[in-house]
Amino acid sequence: MFLSEDDIAKLTGIKRGHAKQCAQLDKMYIPYRVNARGEPIVLKEFLLGVKASEEPAHWQSNMKVA
Repeated sequence: MFLSEDDIAKLTGIKRGHAKQCAQLDKMYIPYRVNARGEPIVLKEFLLGVKASEEPAHWQSNMKVA
């Protein structure tokens, strides 16, 4: 579900320094969240191009136009 610490280090090219990893992810336009320990968390689904969830159905009026 999430990239490992090693995966993030390989992706960013930065092994230590979570702030530097976050800065590099920003430059690469890769979305992430920061956990309570200050580590960037990246969803594997984003990098694999898989939709995290189905798109919601589009709203459509049931009124008929005369």
